[in-house]
Amino acid sequence: MGFIRASNRCLVFDSRVEESNESYDRTWRRWLGFCAEAGRSSDPFLTQLSPVGRELFVRSFIVCLRTTQWQKGSGTINGKRKKPMVASTLREATGHLATAFRSHMQPSPLHVAGSSQLLPSTRSLFKAFANADPAPKRQRAITPKLLRGMCKLAVLEFADTHDAPAAIAADLAI
Repeated sequence: MGFIRASNRCLVFDSRVEESNESYDRTWRRWLGFCAEAGRSSDPFLTQLSPVGRELFVRSFIVCLRTTQWQKGSGTINGKRKKPMVASTLREATGHLATAFRSHMQPSPLHVAGSSQLLPSTRSLFKAFANADPAPKRQRAITPKLLRGMCKLAVLEFADTHDAPAAIAADLAI
């Protein structure tokens, strides 16, 4: 069951978790900050721009979002990021922007009109960012062979000594 929350002078029926709400609000603050920097604070939904102008403006925001450090709380630009935002986080943030537009009864500037499909230029921009991102550092899993070796060591080592704390520690490690 959802709840009603007030967000930027608009009531939104919402069933998201708190973390998602915070991410949504952060993206919207950054969008408003970007619009203010670009001289469009009076028209954050870009109603006065042509479709091509809207697309270019939003693509500029996406690039800015990836490379810019933002002031906490206010959403104003605070300098350049040390490392660019990864594509998956960027995609999530722009999804929040599309949701904000739709919540205010405006068409998403990221999607083909009347569709959930991303604009081709936006899709290619995300693909380029994903290609430029560093490879994720995955944590390797413990192998069954290592677990069996730990079990044998624990049984052999602590069976004769009756060292209960050490045996418990070995059992917990396994």
